[in-house]
Amino acid sequence: MFSFETSLESKTADQVGDEITRINERLFKTNPQSPMYNQLLSMRSTAEQMYSEKLMLQHSKNVKDETIEIGYAESSETELEMKEDELLIAVVQSYLIEPKARK
Repeated sequence: MFSFETSLESKTADQVGDEITRINERLFKTNPQSPMYNQLLSMRSTAEQMYSEKLMLQHSKNVKDETIEIGYAESSETELEMKEDELLIAVVQSYLIEPKARK
């Protein structure tokens, strides 16, 4: 028994594309009321799906795993230049000032 899907699996993506073209040409010549028309639509759908899968497989073989640089960030550090006494006074004052006055 002939399996259309099995026959497509052994073909390349270009050959499957040619098969889709051939099916479309037959569709244009077939009466839409004919049962053959629905069968051709089904075959075209199967062929298009197989074509898509073959293209994805080709693409995945060609794509290399690599890191993509999307940007960088610069940073800088600034140190407070305060004497120890000044730093202690600033910390103590931050605790002594009432919360309403800080805002």
